[in-house]
Amino acid sequence: MEGIGINFKLLLAQLLNFLLFLFIFKKYMADPFVKFIKEERRKEKEREEAVKRAEELKEKEEEILRKAREKAVKEMDKIIAQAKEDAKKLREKLMKQIQEEAERERERLKEELEREKKEFEEKLKEEVYKLSLILVEKALDKYFDERKKREFTKHLLENLKEIRA
Repeated sequence: MEGIGINFKLLLAQLLNFLLFLFIFKKYMADPFVKFIKEERRKEKEREEAVKRAEELKEKEEEILRKAREKAVKEMDKIIAQAKEDAKKLREKLMKQIQEEAERERERLKEELEREKKEFEEKLKEEVYKLSLILVEKALDKYFDERKKREFTKHLLENLKEIRA
């Protein structure tokens, strides 16, 4: 084959060089590059999964917040309703106490008025009694002597005590 111009030694040397190059290229260049590409793809998948989980967590968080808001609004409405009910009961209780107190005060004033009326009547009777005695004394001065005046006054006082009782 030498006539064709093929040098087997050179072809074998080039083949060995190519295989050596292929071995070195594969070991030091192709395999690390493939590993680097696979690692980058794995990291990209992890990033995508992390983003997906973050979105899911965000959705869950929004749902939890929405439920918490709804619950808070319901609780607030319940508290407001209870406060209104308590205020209504307190107002009714206070109105009842005020009415009872007013009634007691009215009764107290009525009793005090009755007492003052009785005292006034007693004072009026006393004044009428005194005036009657004065009138009787003046009338007796003209018509009776001293002894008859005493007897008549004594008799009159005894009868007046019976009338007063």
